[in-house]
Amino acid sequence: MRGKSSTSGGQSADGNTARAEAAPARVAILEILAIDGGRTLSPEELAIELQIKVSAVRYHGRVLELAGLLEVAGEELGPDLYERFYRLKEQPSSPMASP
Repeated sequence: MRGKSSTSGGQSADGNTARAEAAPARVAILEILAIDGGRTLSPEELAIELQIKVSAVRYHGRVLELAGLLEVAGEELGPDLYERFYRLKEQPSSPMASP
């Protein structure tokens, strides 16, 4: 029986990050949001840029959010539902990083 932990499957946060970045669509989402020093886009805008379904962007966005790589930058009430806007989550700088 698997014990409960704060990360899925008892893996480390680094393991969850690696799994989250394993799908090509997720890598593409991260790359698009990193353009020009960081962008904030809706799933619809990302879907247009990636030429994939909005539902796929929402799914992958949620996985990236749970892995701590994306954050919801805001929400707006649209004609049919709440629209979320994603941006890259600021990562703490590593003490090992060189200047």
